Amino acid sequence: METVLVILAVVFVIGSCAAFLLMRGGFGRKCRSRAPKQQAFFSPSLGIGFSYPDGWELDEFVSAHGILLLCPDFNSDWQANVFFNVQRDSSDTPLEERLDEHEARLRAARTGFTLHQKQVATHPNGFTLGSLQFTHAHDAIPLSETFVLLRLRGRRNLIVTACTTEAARPQHQPLFDQIIRSLEIR
Repeated sequence: METVLVILAVVFVIGSCAAFLLMRGGFGRKCRSRAPKQQAFFSPSLGIGFSYPDGWELDEFVSAHGILLLCPDFNSDWQANVFFNVQRDSSDTPLEERLDEHEARLRAARTGFTLHQKQVATHPNGFTLGSLQFTHAHDAIPLSETFVLLRLRGRRNLIVTACTTEAARPQHQPLFDQIIRSLEIR
């Protein structure tokens, strides 16, 4: 009789643990964290706005026409970041050709540059943008970078670069994509 009670107690404990694990996402899978809360930001001087994950640090450099977002966590020797930069552009070169020019500059400047994706697309808010996704190394650190180019009114371009380590790309790329999808031009 005592053996039966012990067996029933063990079965109950194992069953309770299994039910708990199944409610939390199953066996052998990492728990999925909820989507981070978002902060909204708009720069009247640059005419751009976007949302970014709560806890990220934002610095606006008005005189340099830039905004820097920094992830609060370091991975290896690199801190994931997104940089927005507005530049004057007096040329009438089509977006596709400007994207080709930026690709050539990046290829020449980045060690081990490997292009993974290049596209011109319509943003959910209706404007056209060009993007490059590539990997390269900086001081022997393998990096993954997303480069976005779009034309603004008044002969200006917005360049967005989002960079993280290659190892942290699966964690950060969805956040980068979310930031870029939230982009507003006014």
